[in-house]
Amino acid sequence: MNYLKLSKKIVGTLGTLMTFAGCTTSSFRMLNQEKSSVEILVTPDRVILECERVETDDRGVVAGFMMHVVDEVKTSFSLVQTNTLDKKSCDNRIKKINRILKNGSQIYMVGIGNLREP
Repeated sequence: MNYLKLSKKIVGTLGTLMTFAGCTTSSFRMLNQEKSSVEILVTPDRVILECERVETDDRGVVAGFMMHVVDEVKTSFSLVQTNTLDKKSCDNRIKKINRILKNGSQIYMVGIGNLREP
């Protein structure tokens, strides 16, 4: 008899945990997409940060900061910051943004441009 009571408690606890785990699934949601602006809400697991190596004629080698985001159909697009940084500054930016991604449950992003155009 005690075994049945214990197993009911275990099943109930597992069901509750699975419900909470289901609420924290990966998500991507397009909030607004106009001709020249985009607003999205994503979970941090859909964001990858990168410092891209960029060679210029006047400054030599610099770093371009990029965020790659996986959308609802599992394709990716890149959000690119137009200014360039030195490698150390770009790496520091990635560290700071990674802290935000680790602590956040959903990330709100706004960009200029159209996601479906290069």
